[in-house]
Amino acid sequence: MKIKELNKSYKVLSDNGKEIGSFQLDSDGFYYFWMDEDLIGCWAAHDLREITDELDKIHEYIKVNSELLS
Repeated sequence: MKIKELNKSYKVLSDNGKEIGSFQLDSDGFYYFWMDEDLIGCWAAHDLREITDELDKIHEYIKVNSELLS
């Protein structure tokens, strides 16, 4: 899985480069995964874990940097 940073959002790409969704910043300050509406099917546990791990990395990065600024 690859993550491509955009302006306040992130594209989530599969290992073969297909866009599977995005991380969008919500009003509560956290990012959420939004799956591409055109995709049909199910997700294996390891795919969901990868998405969760990437979200956790982004949230940890934001937390550390906001603590450094305060």
